[in-house]
Amino acid sequence: MKKWLYILGENVKVSIVTLKERELTIKELVNVINSMLYYDIITPDLVRNNIELDPFTGPEQINLFIDIDTDEVLGILWLAEPKNLPKDLKKYETYLWVKLVGVVPRYEELLKNMLGYLEEYALSKGKNMIRLYGYAPYYIVPGLNKHYELIDDIIRKSGYDVIDRVVNYYLDAEQYYVPLRYYWLNENLSKKGYKIREVSDKETLTKSKEWIMKKFGLSWSIEAEIAYNSEYGGLLIATKNNEIVGFSVYSGLALHRFGPIGVSKEHRGIGLGEALMHYCLEKIKLNGSPIIEIPWTTHLFFYAGLPGLYRVKTYYIYEKKLIR
Repeated sequence: MKKWLYILGENVKVSIVTLKERELTIKELVNVINSMLYYDIITPDLVRNNIELDPFTGPEQINLFIDIDTDEVLGILWLAEPKNLPKDLKKYETYLWVKLVGVVPRYEELLKNMLGYLEEYALSKGKNMIRLYGYAPYYIVPGLNKHYELIDDIIRKSGYDVIDRVVNYYLDAEQYYVPLRYYWLNENLSKKGYKIREVSDKETLTKSKEWIMKKFGLSWSIEAEIAYNSEYGGLLIATKNNEIVGFSVYSGLALHRFGPIGVSKEHRGIGLGEALMHYCLEKIKLNGSPIIEIPWTTHLFFYAGLPGLYRVKTYYIYEKKLIR
């Protein structure tokens, strides 16, 4: 689908083409995204995995807004359209999801036109809701970084409400170390009958996914399988009496990314989550990532004292109900 837009106040004509039509390389696409998301660093593996692994998006859902005179990409709307979801998630098929939105600095006014195009497209597809970010499990960033103040202002003035605020934690891997408490925890947990191990076979993977699905939902179950299949990733489980009671994953969609992590309610408060976490954080460091990202969380104090913590980012997730 092609369309022409005009940026108000400037004599700039913009065409809309999909990545499938434009055929940018991953390197070129990453350069474009990072030129817009200048408070975030998006890695090639994260972009590649989102294109190749997400069943609800692809090059035809990545819309590029291009200055026809200079051929410069001025904006991007990366969409996702879930289909055939389980019964308890069926309502999300009425949503049009935005995995990523970005505009080149100094062209923020273009975003008004982009949002207009987005809403027109959503209505043409029979959608009644637009969600900006908050798209699990195949997400690039969980929301819009709060430092993009002009973008945030335009989104809010366009009728989008902030429905959630989440944070990302970042560790300097050179400064991160496994604290002694981790080894003491493992010793105490072992005495109580707990075992922690990395999943290494398909049968245990299937059993783990079923448990995660039951306890924490479909998205985390999918992320567990992604990490299991990742070249550098892994799925960790905690068991007691041969029953799964907790899990964590590392390096799923990206080498530097940790999580999700979850422990059964009846087994919380004894350090099991902390033990699972440090195992994964050390793995990410040993695999050669200079940073460790703990994304999309509201658990502020669980991560606050980690060695090497040097940055916390806040993100907004937006939603707008469409009127036909």
